[in-house]
Parts: sequence; structure tokens; C-alpha cells
Amino acid sequence: MYDRRDIKVTTTGDLVVDDTGDLTLSSPQQSFTQMLDMRVKTSALEMSMSPYFGCNLRKYLGKPNSKAVGDKIEQSIRYGLTNDGFIAPEDLTVDVVPVSLEKMAALIRVNQTIINDDFVIEKRLPSLSVYSIGLTSFTIQRVTGIEE
Repeated sequence: MYDRRDIKVTTTGDLVVDDTGDLTLSSPQQSFTQMLDMRVKTSALEMSMSPYFGCNLRKYLGKPNSKAVGDKIEQSIRYGLTNDGFIAPEDLTVDVVPVSLEKMAALIRVNQTIINDDFVIEKRLPSLSVYSIGLTSFTIQRVTGIEE
């Protein structure tokens, strides 16, 4: 169950402000997606207050696009999203597949219940997020988020 709200940020991490210059809060759904993005894109030790935060995918830069590397990326994503209880292991499905000689795609499906401000179930996921992971020039970007 996910019911947190946070300050809204863009996909590149910039703060979002409203027309009056105030910071904008995200909905629980947006907060969940923001946290998922941040964890997938962050490597361990980048955040000193939480040294185990993140999926640590940078370590696969320069590795061959192989099933063995795909399996390790899957394990890294699974650990980065579940090690502190952000997502329960039974609510997470991760599939990593090659999409070119230089890139893999991580398909992350999460079965979560999102609670709105009135503590009413707002959305019942599963949702599917697809990330493109560059192995030769390190890039991680959200390709799409699909609600089923």
C-alpha cells in the first residue's frame, strides 16, 4: 500500500513550482512513480544518508549485452526496490530483455494499492514501467509507464 506524497519533480529531478512560485505536491500515484524512477536511476552510495538506496545499474556500463548481464540487472533492480520495504517482493515482477546490441529494456511491473488524501483506494495497479538501459554510454530513461 502506498499513500505518501512528496514534492513534485520533473523526470530530470528539477522541482516543479506552480504559477505563484510555490512548490507543487505530487499525488500518491505521482510520488510512487517519482520514487520508482529515482531508485532505478540511482547507484548505491550516491545518497550518503541512505547508502543502500538505488539499483546500482551504473556498474553494468561496458558489460556485454548477454543473458547473464540481463539476469544481474534484474537482480539489482529487484534488490534496489525491495531491500527496504518500498515494494514487497511478491508485488514486483522484473523482466530485462535486449532491445539492441547496446541497450536492454527493464520492464518493471508493480502490483500496488495507491491511497489518496482521504484514505480511499484511488488506483489499484499493476502498472508497467519500461526503462531503457544503455550499456555502452550509460543512460537510464523511462520509456513509458502503462497502467493496466
